[in-house]
Amino acid sequence: MKKLICTLFAAALICSGCIKTEETVLINKDKSAEISDSLMVDEQYVVSDDTFSRAIITAQNKYPDVEITDVGKKGFVGKKFTYKIKDITKSNAEQILGFHSRNEGGIFLQEKKGFFKTRYIVDAEFDIPHTARDISGTMGRALTYEQISYIFNSEFKIKTPIKAVMTNATTSDDENMMYTWTLSTENSTPIKLEYDIYHIANIVWTSIFGVFAGLIMLFKIYKFFKKESPEEIKRRQAFF
Repeated sequence: MKKLICTLFAAALICSGCIKTEETVLINKDKSAEISDSLMVDEQYVVSDDTFSRAIITAQNKYPDVEITDVGKKGFVGKKFTYKIKDITKSNAEQILGFHSRNEGGIFLQEKKGFFKTRYIVDAEFDIPHTARDISGTMGRALTYEQISYIFNSEFKIKTPIKAVMTNATTSDDENMMYTWTLSTENSTPIKLEYDIYHIANIVWTSIFGVFAGLIMLFKIYKFFKKESPEEIKRRQAFF
């Protein structure tokens, strides 16, 4: 994402237009993921497809199987880049998203396994001002905060397989499990989200074992406190 943003950012600067970026990470229950980057420029400044040519080349070099489609939204036109990740719990956040992750090993989605559930954790940040400084160095042109604010209008979204138990998202849609962050152009934006996947089989078998053990205990207690009748005592004594 970072390379794509930087490339289109430079194009937007050249034509003095406004850039809008939207990135969505769709996480499946099996830990696979689909990442979509929508990179759009104010339609009045788009002269030709060359505006996006470098972004397309960069995306194809990084992900040969990337799917590229046209996209538009409220006066903006651009390209949407979609690619798949087999296991996002083994994917470095910097490599796939351009994010800095505080998780161990820089992993974007960390999993903490337990017997009854596994907790999945996103603890990252994205720094638009840092990206702007990188572009400034590349172009030999310093950018003011006002320029960055005008040029950059960015959102980051995560769709989880189950409702989040904790998030600092700008907006949360628990019904559709979609969480959205508006990325700050002044400071780095923290991205925090956690959700749990319960191990139903372990819960069911533990419950069955608990019920069975409880029945045995109740039977032993019943036998211990049960009083024998005179006839039962005579039969037991006659047996021995």
